[in-house]
Amino acid sequence: MKAKLFILIVFAGLFFACDKSELDSDIFRFGEETSFQQNQTYHSVDGHLSFRIDSITDSRCPVGVYCIWSGEARVFLSVHLNQVIRDTISTLDDAHYIQNYKFELVDVLPYPDLSVQQDTESRVVIMKVSRGND
Repeated sequence: MKAKLFILIVFAGLFFACDKSELDSDIFRFGEETSFQQNQTYHSVDGHLSFRIDSITDSRCPVGVYCIWSGEARVFLSVHLNQVIRDTISTLDDAHYIQNYKFELVDVLPYPDLSVQQDTESRVVIMKVSRGND
């Protein structure tokens, strides 16, 4: 009987540990560079800020092409505070403030390359989000 109870407790612990890691995948920490994907909502570790990457446009000069202008990548966000704020950040911006939060777009991956077929849904946004006073 003790062995069955022990096995039950072990499996319950593993079950809840798996669920927790899945739930934590949408949590981010302020001041750290983090990878974000399109069409997923992310929440700050303190629960005060959440945002969603609605879409990404990328007009950067592809690898292997000569361009007059380097282009830019834009990330369209829905930021959830007391209301939903729709805004855009760009690779041309040093930092962008939405209320008391600073959004720094570090990169959008993969970088455009004409020799590689790229799926727009697999793009990753590397961004650092900080409180305005951090």
